[in-house]
Amino acid sequence: MGKSYKKNEIRDAGKGVRYEVIPFKSKKDIEKVKQYLMGKQDKRDFALFVVGINVGLRTQDLVALKISSVSKSRNSIERVVQVIEHKTGKIRSFELNDVATAALRLYLNSLSEYEPNGWLFPSRKSNVGEGHLTVEAVRRIIKDTCRELHIEGNFGAHSLRKTFGYWVYISGVQKNPLILVTLQRMFNHSSQTTTMRYIGIESSEISNIYRNLNI
Repeated sequence: MGKSYKKNEIRDAGKGVRYEVIPFKSKKDIEKVKQYLMGKQDKRDFALFVVGINVGLRTQDLVALKISSVSKSRNSIERVVQVIEHKTGKIRSFELNDVATAALRLYLNSLSEYEPNGWLFPSRKSNVGEGHLTVEAVRRIIKDTCRELHIEGNFGAHSLRKTFGYWVYISGVQKNPLILVTLQRMFNHSSQTTTMRYIGIESSEISNIYRNLNI
């Protein structure tokens, strides 16, 4: 039996090396991905990416959203959404920001039919209404997009959640020194060190934060 590896890692079977899946640390790359996915006729992947990096759900919880989870009618988006986390069984509430709301509204308005009980991110390989995207399918979408755009790095499905965590930390740590504690709780990590490693914060980035803090 082969060695197991974490879901947020990519394993090079030929070399027996594990590579940590990373967040999108470049806003330029994030915009490139958005524009590329926006250019597709089907807006599903665009909405998936934008919502994923703005709410920080685990991928298995993100793909399991129903249309009714985020919308009560084609032209309305719920600001506060509740999900039951697959891993913990706990109810989690989160708020959709303006960017995520706009992406969802665009996506829902592009659908030929509005089915409240349908999956928000359905699989195109299943019969209508039968299945949603899998984590593996999301991984392929992200990797294929990055390959097409020549964005180098070990990106995958879990890059969405990690990107959320990375930018929450980078954007908020100077104003709120306790932001890391908040992220640790959100990600249900045992330590802040685990959270820092998970969201890909390096020592050089910590140094830049201190250098830019002049109070």
